[in-house]
Amino acid sequence: MNIEEFLVVIPARAGSKRIKNKNRALFNNKPLITHSIEYAKERIGADIIINTNDKLIAPIAQKYGVEIMWREEHLAQDESSTLEVLKDVVKRANNKYKFIVLLQPTNPLRPKNLFKECLDLLSKNPNQSVITVGENKHKLGTINNKAYQPTSYSFGQRSQDLEPLFYENGLMYIIPLKSISEGELMTENPSACIVKHPFSTVDIDDEIDLKWAQFISKNYSDE
Repeated sequence: MNIEEFLVVIPARAGSKRIKNKNRALFNNKPLITHSIEYAKERIGADIIINTNDKLIAPIAQKYGVEIMWREEHLAQDESSTLEVLKDVVKRANNKYKFIVLLQPTNPLRPKNLFKECLDLLSKNPNQSVITVGENKHKLGTINNKAYQPTSYSFGQRSQDLEPLFYENGLMYIIPLKSISEGELMTENPSACIVKHPFSTVDIDDEIDLKWAQFISKNYSDE
């Protein structure tokens, strides 16, 4: 597949609540967003766009030679969806692209071969999206009227006997532009790239997540 058909989109809305200026918060002595920029440059090699309404991200983008697509304020609200943002990107981007690679700044740690693994899945079924997932080994349940009810297991069942469940870890998405243009963020049956690396557990939303990310980055390599 031709890398020129791919566009890396890094969404970075201003106004985070739990960590002030989250996308610019320092992680390993660099603004959080730079980790996704560096991964895209070193491991993907496609064109990159930062979609943001944060004026203070401009110097970071300039340092790395990355284009900014300024986000209109009606797409920078708490309730604004990723699909709405990507539909706007598709409408404004060069029509040479066939796929968007979505990299979220809140997932700064990615195994170095992750894009290659996702690309291998895409090449087998180029009409489907690719989503990265991690395995969830917890015993899950719901609470109704203060009563706990197991949903993924039965009481007393051994963890090793549970059917594997997976969660969307946010490390990477590859989405056909056709799907976005038709109003779907993901195709109906996206290909799943299972990430067993500890990096899969990092998704920064608050200060505890940031501390966990720092622990993981110090104790594990990107191999």
